[in-house]
Parts: sequence; C-alpha cells; structure tokens
Amino acid sequence: MTQTDDYSNLAKIFSVPEAAWLWCSRDPKEYKDAVAPYMLDSQRIQDVKFSDAFPDVQDRVTLLINAMIQGEVSVRDSTGERRDSMDDLFPDEAPHVQGVDIKTWLEKKFPKDRPEFLFETSAVDTNKLQELIAVLLQLIQGKLPGCSEAAIFEHQHEIRGAIVDAYKDQHLGFGESTLNHMFAEANKALKKKT
Repeated sequence: MTQTDDYSNLAKIFSVPEAAWLWCSRDPKEYKDAVAPYMLDSQRIQDVKFSDAFPDVQDRVTLLINAMIQGEVSVRDSTGERRDSMDDLFPDEAPHVQGVDIKTWLEKKFPKDRPEFLFETSAVDTNKLQELIAVLLQLIQGKLPGCSEAAIFEHQHEIRGAIVDAYKDQHLGFGESTLNHMFAEANKALKKKT
C-alpha cells in the first residue's frame, strides 16, 4: 500500500465490519462477496452466522463496537457525520467509523497492531518470500501436509488458512498475520505489473 493509499483510507468512512475485515488484512476486493450472504439489510450483518464464518473479523468488530460505546472511537453514520453516541444513530442504521479514528485508537490501545490499510508497511523479507514460494509449490503439487491432492481455492484466505493449518506446529513464521502481509505485498506487486 502506498502512502497515498494510507492517507485516503484515513479519510474514508468504513462500516464497522468492513474496517474489521481490512484490519484482518483480508483482501478488500473479496469483502462484498464474502459478506453478502450474512447481510440482514444494506447495512447490518447477522452477527451469529458472520461470527461462525469469520471469527477473526468478528473479534475485531466487537473490539471496535466496544471502543465506540466507551467513547474511545468516534461513532459516525453512513454519511460520515459524527454522532455523540451509538444511541444517536437511527434505529436501523449501522455504525460507521473513519480510518483516522481507528488508527489513533490502535496507536493507543494496540501499538504493535499496524494493519496495512492504515499504516505504511515495509517490503517482505526475501528469505521468507522464498520459503512461501516453496510452500505454495507444495500446495499446487498436492504435497502440502494435510492435502492429499492439489486443491482448488476460490479465495486467497483459503490458501492462507491451508498453509497456517499445515505448518501451525512447526513455527516457521507462517502465522496468519505474516501470511496476510506477504500476500498483500504479492498482490501489490502483481497490480503494478498489470
């Protein structure tokens, strides 16, 4: 993500689930399709079913909502207008948040948590990238532990999940956040070439 992207995301108004999705370093292009089956209406999500499908995202939704209730993050409506509290939203209106408010809150509450959509990131270590390529080759060839044959994945998060599951006990540095970062860097590199 470029510095320009960081600044535009700081000004952007996000629904709470979208902000949580991006905080988990998930692909923003996958958000609408992934979340659509869980929408109650144009703004609200069925919490229980969404939580089962995306527990990491739901954890961050909960953190953001609690921060908004406690006054640590400004509550905004879908137009970006600041509200004094969650009670000031219309009955069927979902709370929204501005990128800069999330970043400020994260810097205070979770200083080591620096999601790419709000913070500038550095390049991925070359050795780690080579290891990831080797693991992806194993996945493609059906030689990844726990995969009996070459698997077909619709979304990148499924690939990352397979790698995390296969190597979770080996401590190779392929945790979810590392893989999210590496995939994001690879996606950016691909976009620059097209």
